[in-house]
Amino acid sequence: TQSVDPELSPVKIENGNTKGFDGDIMFIQESDIGKIVVGGIGTTYYYDDAAFIIDLGGNDYYFNNAGSSRPDSPVSICLDFSGNDTYVARTNFTQGSGLFGAGILMDFNGDDSYLGREYSQGIGVFGIGLIYDENGDDLYNSQAMCQGGASFGIGLLYDKKGNDQYFSRWYSQGLGLTKGVGGLIDSAG
Repeated sequence: TQSVDPELSPVKIENGNTKGFDGDIMFIQESDIGKIVVGGIGTTYYYDDAAFIIDLGGNDYYFNNAGSSRPDSPVSICLDFSGNDTYVARTNFTQGSGLFGAGILMDFNGDDSYLGREYSQGIGVFGIGLIYDENGDDLYNSQAMCQGGASFGIGLLYDKKGNDQYFSRWYSQGLGLTKGVGGLIDSAG
């Protein structure tokens, strides 16, 4: 069901789809800090970056910043409540990364795949970055400076439950560089 009011949202709705987002979109609003998006319990596709995302469920696909701050957007939060989600990085600094700000990605349930590039998955560079995954058998795959690393900041990847897999190339998995505190915590599985 589409409940975005075209008069309230600067995102144009055409044929039941919104530019930059597709699937079960319940709400989109532009704000001073960036887009605020609410996805429903069906499958949702996130293409455009957003400052704040709440997704209520469904097997979703994130091709955007997914809770990562950037110099032009100093705060970003992404909350996904359930579903087997796929996070695919098209650029660096995605998936719970803080670059000159704070980025938070929290996924509460589902077997998720986090496919990153460099500076992704709980990275803090002059900022704070966090990934929190509460439950599910998850895959974390990224290239460099990823999975709980920091330089001049704080970076944390915390996975609470599930049989998880972590892959990276270098400078990753609980790495603290100059003035940085990094951590990868896997509590069970």
